[in-house]
Amino acid sequence: MINIEEAFNKITTKKYILRTEKKIALNCKNLILAQDILAPIPLPPFKNSAVDGFAVRSSLIAKACIKNPKTLVIDDIIGAGEKYCFKKNNNKICLRIMTGALIPECFDAVIMQEDVKYINNLAQFLKPAKNNQNIRFTGEDVSLGNKILSKGRNITELADGNTELVADAAIRKASRVVEKMGVEDLGKSVMRRQGLAENQHSHQFFSGMSFKSHSFKHKLISFTRDDTLMNLAIINFFKRGMKPSFDSSTSRRFLRYPPRFHIRFMKYDDLNPFLPVIRPCVCTNVEVSYTGSGTWSSFRNGSPVDIDLTLQFNEVELPYD
Repeated sequence: MINIEEAFNKITTKKYILRTEKKIALNCKNLILAQDILAPIPLPPFKNSAVDGFAVRSSLIAKACIKNPKTLVIDDIIGAGEKYCFKKNNNKICLRIMTGALIPECFDAVIMQEDVKYINNLAQFLKPAKNNQNIRFTGEDVSLGNKILSKGRNITELADGNTELVADAAIRKASRVVEKMGVEDLGKSVMRRQGLAENQHSHQFFSGMSFKSHSFKHKLISFTRDDTLMNLAIINFFKRGMKPSFDSSTSRRFLRYPPRFHIRFMKYDDLNPFLPVIRPCVCTNVEVSYTGSGTWSSFRNGSPVDIDLTLQFNEVELPYD
């Protein structure tokens, strides 16, 4: 048996080569990176919109001003992950575009929706746009192949902002020895580095944003049989608007999202300034009562005379402004 000092010297002077292993990122904890991690994808991965607004050709609204606004036709609404195909053979068009949505090559600027007046399928621009305005380019944050995690680093020490997102993609793709921190732990790590502590009482006052819902009740009265056919067509229109549709370009393997509704309160040809602005919505429920007066009444052919129609809409954009 050797004494304590001799045992301590042997332990501290001997070099131990630790084995490396490949593990799923979510199953690792407090492990050290065995090699550098390179970004397998750029961030962002494609040119996209930095704001909710309208994609335009900057040359079309170069002379726009309050006294001389430029009006363009809204050709389509593009959400994140959706593709755009021209619907109109008209150069004077724009796109309603959401944050993070891919920007088609023919458009070179995005105008924030707060700076645009739009009714139905027309958008009115009151000031010009700069080339590449509100556009995030491919690799703007992290370029393809950039070193984002260094060998010998403990992943729990990371607090570098958005690079964790690319790091996680690299870890999952390359199966490196690394741990992906949870969102809560990462947030606390960032706060500690900034000398901050979470105010637990804040949750009592504000716990997050929620989407607004709107309900509308309509009474459809038929004076003639033709009125009844028109009322039934209105009901079928909203029922179809609740359902997804098959994507013909993928041989019906995928479904397309249900359409969005743009609800406006009008006073003649203008928006009513005394009523609220409703953001783009989806129809979530349609209720129909064919006995609107409480009793059944119909024409001789059986078509109903008095119909109650109740529509439920949910907004799909948060009211940040």
